[in-house]
Amino acid sequence: MARKHPRVKPANWLLPLLFALPVLAGAAAALLLWGDKIRELFSIAVKLAVIS
Repeated sequence: MARKHPRVKPANWLLPLLFALPVLAGAAAALLLWGDKIRELFSIAVKLAVIS
């Protein structure tokens, strides 16, 4: 007996997007506000990883 595939609602692909958009907006805002400090911290972390 063949199984019937459930119908996929057209709006189902929007759900992950709705969860991801606030995260991306927060990341963009953080980069705008603290971009230089984040870059310095990242540089220090890379130097520490190379040294060890």
